[in-house]
Amino acid sequence: MKALRLRNKLVLGAVAISAVMASAFMLAVSWVTSQQYFDQSSATLNKASKTINDNLIDRKNSLLYASRQLAAEKNLGSTIWYLGQYEQSDVGSEILSSTYQKLLRDT
Repeated sequence: MKALRLRNKLVLGAVAISAVMASAFMLAVSWVTSQQYFDQSSATLNKASKTINDNLIDRKNSLLYASRQLAAEKNLGSTIWYLGQYEQSDVGSEILSSTYQKLLRDT
C-alpha cells in the first residue's frame, strides 16, 4: 500500500514537472516568435520611414528650386502676392482666376 502511494506520488510529481517544463518551453517559444515579429516590423517601419523622409527631402529641394526660379522672374512676386491676397479675402473666383491666368502667362 505504501509502495503504491509512493509510486502514485512519483508519477504525479513527474507529470507536474513535465507540465511546468512544457509551459516554460511554450512560453520561451512564444517570446522568441513575438520578438522576431517585432524585429521584422521594426525593420519594415524603419525602411518605410527612410523612404518617406527621402521623398520629403526631394520635394523640399524641388520646391526650393522652383521658388528660386519664380523669384528670378520679373513682377512675378507681386502677382503671387496679389493672388494670395485675393484668395484670403474671399474675392470672387473670376478675379482669382484672371490673376492666376496672368501668372501663367508671365511664367
